Amino acid sequence: MINYTIHFLSCDWGTFSFRLCLVRVEGFKILAEEKSKDGSAATFKRWQQVAQPIENRIEYYLKVLESQIDNLKKKVTVCIDEVPLIISGMASSTIGVMELPYKKLPFFIDGSDLHVKKIPATSKFIYDTILISGVRTDEDVMRDEETQLVGCDLPASDHEQLFIHPGTHSKYVAVRDGKGVSLKTYMTDDFFSLLATKCILTQSIKNDGDFNTGAHKKYFEMGVKKGSTLNLLHEAFMVRTNNLFNKLTSEQNYFFFSGLLIGNELKDIFQNFNGGITLAGEPDLIMYYTAALNYLSIAKNTPSFLSRTGVETTLKR
Repeated sequence: MINYTIHFLSCDWGTFSFRLCLVRVEGFKILAEEKSKDGSAATFKRWQQVAQPIENRIEYYLKVLESQIDNLKKKVTVCIDEVPLIISGMASSTIGVMELPYKKLPFFIDGSDLHVKKIPATSKFIYDTILISGVRTDEDVMRDEETQLVGCDLPASDHEQLFIHPGTHSKYVAVRDGKGVSLKTYMTDDFFSLLATKCILTQSIKNDGDFNTGAHKKYFEMGVKKGSTLNLLHEAFMVRTNNLFNKLTSEQNYFFFSGLLIGNELKDIFQNFNGGITLAGEPDLIMYYTAALNYLSIAKNTPSFLSRTGVETTLKR
């Protein structure tokens, strides 16, 4: 049987996505993963439809997890029965396994004071489980990105550092003296999706091209410049006229509009921040944000690295 000190299961259960990984403790290497669109929102909707007693909710969610673990077992050659399971994301929210209170900032970036709930293994679910809650300020919240920050293993410093997690709702966490001390959320990708699919800009944008091909990066940088300095509500309409007056194709407009929104998001740190920056997220998003930060001369690249949370790039002024 596999030793629990050697491996563990890591589950990132988001609102609209699910990711389960088998991780080797040494080097935090991901050995196998299982992904699906079976996020907490869909699971919660099914839970409501079955109309079971509230005391059965944890067991219901663990059954869903068990089926995903069974899928993961088919991808590995070792036995993963009884290894510990760590769950982050929306699993600790009102639509998750159980609701846990947020940890109010500040919080230690080694994760030592995050709110957690231990669910002991049983004969029905043989995995000791740790459910991790999110963090909050008086006006903002996040779940899951705090575990990504822990995974970045940032060195403690009295100089302020900024952790950026690009995503559907980009999260910015300021870190000082080994603690997360402030938090801001930017709905950048939500705005992009809504404006690109639900308004007059829809016919002017087409996602069909490579960022590093042709002049796409140039148009992205053009958007970054305008977004970081001009009025977003006005410049967004230029996506329409770019296409209407044959200035940009719909494919080029995709990169221009991406840059416009990311540039506007970065305006705060472009004007107000002078510390080190760490990006953590999906490789494509890291590529966009790194290009934008470098174009605005906010940061210069240092070598990228992998950690238990995914892909990170550390940047400094």
